[in-house]
Amino acid sequence: MTEPAPVLLQMTGISKQFPGVQALQHVDLYVRPGECLALVGENGAGKSTLMKILSGVYAPDEGTIAIDGQIVIPSNPHHAQQLGVSIIYQEFNLFPNMSVEENIFIGREPNRTGFVNRGRLRDSALNISSKSESTSIRARWCAISALLSSRWSRSPKRFPITHAS
Repeated sequence: MTEPAPVLLQMTGISKQFPGVQALQHVDLYVRPGECLALVGENGAGKSTLMKILSGVYAPDEGTIAIDGQIVIPSNPHHAQQLGVSIIYQEFNLFPNMSVEENIFIGREPNRTGFVNRGRLRDSALNISSKSESTSIRARWCAISALLSSRWSRSPKRFPITHAS
C-alpha cells in the first residue's frame, strides 16, 4: 500500500464572522499535490469566504493556514500570490483587449526592463495547462487560447462559458 502524499495546503479550524452572520465555523480543508477538489454548497454556505481567507482578502477570526507544512497568514492577495496561492473567482472580470495568457498573469507578467516577455508569458501559461492530468483540459485550453487570440472573438462573454464547462 502506498502512503498518501503529504498535505500541500492545510486550513484548520477556520472561522469567520461578519456582523450578524457566522460565515464559517471551524472549517478544515486539506489538499494534497495533484488533487482537484470542488467546494460545493448552497448560497451563503461560506465557500467564497473560505477562498477569500486563503487568498488574503479576509483574515480568519480563528484557525490556521499551512502551505507545505509552514504556517502562513496571507495579509493581502499579493502576499497570497507570493505564497503560491491564486484564485479564479466564479464572478471574474476579464480584460477583453488582452490575451488569455495576459489575463492569467495580470499583475505578475514576466518582464524584462519594463517590457512584457511574451514568449515567457506564453510558455508559463502553457506550462500551467500541461501540468494538468486531464488531456481534455489541455485541449480546451488550446481552443480557448485560439478563440480569444483572434481579433473577432475578443469578447469577455466567451471565456466564462468555457471556464464553466
